[in-house]
Amino acid sequence: MPPTCMGFLTSPRQATILSGWVRDNVALIKSLPSTTFGEIEGVVLRGWRDGKRADVIAEEIRQRFGVARSRAELIASDQVGKLNGQLTRDRLLAVGVKRARWRTSEDGRVRPSHQSVKNRIFDLDEGIPGLGFPGQPIRCRCHAVHRHVPSHPHGRCHAHVPF
Repeated sequence: MPPTCMGFLTSPRQATILSGWVRDNVALIKSLPSTTFGEIEGVVLRGWRDGKRADVIAEEIRQRFGVARSRAELIASDQVGKLNGQLTRDRLLAVGVKRARWRTSEDGRVRPSHQSVKNRIFDLDEGIPGLGFPGQPIRCRCHAVHRHVPSHPHGRCHAHVPF
């Protein structure tokens, strides 16, 4: 049977990413006592697993831990973005993708440093110097995409197609 994390199926690599993400990223939250980290981990991970939007997770954080709405929104959106970015990167690497394209949210809130790398192709093992990987910087809404290669009309697939 496949491994589970918080009650949902994952690959062994993703289970490792999930447990490491929870521990590492929640520990970055300096404004709350370390005794609440485990509880926040659970709120964020359960919300993500259940497909809840970051604003819904933020409201639960606000109510349970008594933090300001803006702080709860920052925690929820940042943590969900980081998790999604890490899992996307892992999924791409797991299927043999070596490089991806940095995509932004294409709106007025994209920070200049991220706009400057929009559509840049980067190595999934290295990221972009100074930025890392999409979703990694605080409250980053960027994501990595790979070039989809359609199957050959006669059922054969291309083994490797570079960007």
